[in-house]
Amino acid sequence: MDIVCKGTYAYPEMFHALAEELALLRTEMSKSYYKAGSEFYRGNQEHSISTLGILSELIARHYLDERATKYEAAPIVWTKPMPEPDIKIDITTMDIKGMKKDGIFMINHSAHNNTDKKPHWYWFIHPKDDYTATHYITHSKSVDQWEIKQSTYTKIYYKEL
Repeated sequence: MDIVCKGTYAYPEMFHALAEELALLRTEMSKSYYKAGSEFYRGNQEHSISTLGILSELIARHYLDERATKYEAAPIVWTKPMPEPDIKIDITTMDIKGMKKDGIFMINHSAHNNTDKKPHWYWFIHPKDDYTATHYITHSKSVDQWEIKQSTYTKIYYKEL
């Protein structure tokens, strides 16, 4: 199975302001973990990457809540990075990935290969300016076949639709 589009759905506009606020906190909390030269350092992109990630996690939770799906979620902000999947539904685990551009999928190489965190599925979310988001899923085993590229700071698995 490769990447499957699950549709485009509306989400609350206020998620943007909330994601911005939580990203400030997450960025501040992670300064001691994501220093220059460390594996997950994101430089001056830290805030925007955190904002997109948090927004995508909020959208995923909203999607599940709207469908009355029971799930467990990892904390969005914590005192240190949490090495666990973002969402758990029964025994199935999912890692939420925010997308800057529709049709371009990226996953950190070393995070994907971390057996302690490797989810069953990746759930990609592309938020749009009209407060809708397109949702995609792919099985984590499919990612092993993707192209490997060097991104700005780390190696990534990369795929375009």
